Amino acid sequence: MSGRISLLPLAALLLAATPPPYRPADLGQRPDRGGTDILPEQFLRGYDPITAYFSGHEGPGTGPADDGGKLLRIEPAWPGAWFWVDRKTLQFRPAEPWPPLRRFAVTAHGTQRTLATMMSAPSAMQPSDGSTDLLPFRTLTLTFPQALPLESLRQMLRIEIRDLPGLGDSPRRVVEHVDLSQLPRRDQRDPATYAVTLDDDVPEGKELVVTLALALGDEDKVLWTGRLSTREPFRLREVHCGAAEAQIGGNAKLPRELALACGVHGELPQLVFSAPVKDLTLTALKQLVRLEPAVPDLSFESTGERVSLRGRFVPDVLYRMEISAAPVHDETDRPLEDPGDAELFFYRGWRTAFLRWSQSTAILEARGPRMLPLVGYGDARADVRVYRVDPLFTGLWPFPASPVEIDEHEAPPFPGEEPENAGPPRSASPPDDLAAHLRLLGSPLVSKIVDLPLARHAGATRFGLDLGGLLDPVVGRRRPGTYLVGLRRLTGGPQRSYVRVQITNLSLTTVEDRDQLVFWVRALDDAEGISGAHITLEGVARYPVSTGGSIDRPVSLELRTDGDGKAILGAPLENWVSIERLSVRDGDDVLVIDPHEPPPQFASHHWGYASDWLSWLMHPVPPPPNDKPLAFVFTERPIYRPGEVVHVKGFIRQKIGGALVAPLPEDSYGLKIDGPGDRSWELPLHFSPLHGFAADFA
Repeated sequence: MSGRISLLPLAALLLAATPPPYRPADLGQRPDRGGTDILPEQFLRGYDPITAYFSGHEGPGTGPADDGGKLLRIEPAWPGAWFWVDRKTLQFRPAEPWPPLRRFAVTAHGTQRTLATMMSAPSAMQPSDGSTDLLPFRTLTLTFPQALPLESLRQMLRIEIRDLPGLGDSPRRVVEHVDLSQLPRRDQRDPATYAVTLDDDVPEGKELVVTLALALGDEDKVLWTGRLSTREPFRLREVHCGAAEAQIGGNAKLPRELALACGVHGELPQLVFSAPVKDLTLTALKQLVRLEPAVPDLSFESTGERVSLRGRFVPDVLYRMEISAAPVHDETDRPLEDPGDAELFFYRGWRTAFLRWSQSTAILEARGPRMLPLVGYGDARADVRVYRVDPLFTGLWPFPASPVEIDEHEAPPFPGEEPENAGPPRSASPPDDLAAHLRLLGSPLVSKIVDLPLARHAGATRFGLDLGGLLDPVVGRRRPGTYLVGLRRLTGGPQRSYVRVQITNLSLTTVEDRDQLVFWVRALDDAEGISGAHITLEGVARYPVSTGGSIDRPVSLELRTDGDGKAILGAPLENWVSIERLSVRDGDDVLVIDPHEPPPQFASHHWGYASDWLSWLMHPVPPPPNDKPLAFVFTERPIYRPGEVVHVKGFIRQKIGGALVAPLPEDSYGLKIDGPGDRSWELPLHFSPLHGFAADFA
């Protein structure tokens, strides 16, 4: 027995067991601005990475960067690790979430960028936001998800005291000095609560307005606003409709654009007074409030400080409410303060503030409008991020029917926790894997706070986010590509919602025949056929095995278009059991289509959708039941004498698609006469130019 031990087989086994390194979906995507670049451009949140893009080779390749801190300097230092994404791309990933309200100076090869960390809106306020009728007070508390530096928070904080009702033109006083202190908490992961103490009490009849800025350097942009009001004289304070409200006073005339949206569940206007109303009559109410158009059967219901209007209010009608002085008293017989000549508008159809994508995937024209549909209400700004990804990366394929939501307060998978590298395309991606691939994306090519047109609309509004203005400065003018666009509300939770967007100049049309499929690839801008475009079908084929049964394997098939942009695929596809993905490539322009979400089809003079698009390619298609050869055979006359020659005539046609056409070649046919005693005669045929035939039987 030999004492030598060979290590080669063991090493080979270890190498074979080691999975390949993870490849994120945006690998190789980089800004196209020349020189050394750093992303993100402005803000950091949560576990965002910082990425330096060098113009030349700087690193050894993919892997840890022991000297990364020398090439990509971050000041002040923050715990994390540097990694080489490729030889030109160095990335820093934090081990702890970025602290709010800080600034980090980032330098790489002379390129400098100052990144600010954004703060979150308060999760709680005490007294709670919107509290009214408070006794005079001088202290309030704000609770945040994370601890904030006191001096930075002081920079973000603005407090002013307004005369009620606190409208934009109300007299106000900015509070120049407050005492700010952090209350004790159990550990560093607990929310942090801060006490804000004023020098003097907020007197009666005032509103305290607390605003917080977005980030250091963006103190002029408001992230969050909170309001607290002390009790006031007996007056008509507000008009509510559903959850919408308007404050009354000072001859305020609210324009039609700020109409109160009442909702779709029967909500009607309510008058909110500063004290309970006593012995209100319908005559006094009609003197106080006048509605246009008039409301049939107008009445009211009084409960404490609220008077609810009743009547036959019609949906989708804009009502104007005029408010004037009236003989109304509170429970202590105080007369109602003159509300002035106030005016407001309301309608039924209210929506709470929201912002969401209208769809989860989109195909946009590279040389046309690149508007991504959104619907929302109430948000003036949104946090938008854009990643450019490999269009064929199967870890993000297929994208689900709903946008993918990511909690940015959760850490991304750390080394060793990454999902497996994506394999062949599948009919559905595991949601957890898809979310993990999203969390492992690097720095976005675009990360901006985008203004929205919702501030000037009173109800829910559909609008478009212009991707062209965001992408052109970074990747080049009207450049095609596949992108992940993430949307996050500034005042909502930490969730960001992603959609998949293809920007392309390619169009694909299929024309289906019984035994073939014809592809046409054309440009969207000029409708010209594209020569040399690659069409790839990816799917699964089933093969028998020698031991019995079968095995499924991924397969693909590639076609190339001719000078007219046409390619032909014969059917059926042998052994194929499913088609999982279809893609068209012309240079760097790639259009990817999910066969399970097919394009519209035109048949029987109508456009529509069918779930079985391309499935017929895997099965032989039988001919239509009425497609067959037809023949009509007759004799010259019905009766012949014995020994006379019988003249036989006839016609042959082929029926295809309901039409009678020329038959198969004439030598494919013969005429046979069967007689008694199992006797038969085959006669030669003579065809006419119109495919009639004749034969003589002696």
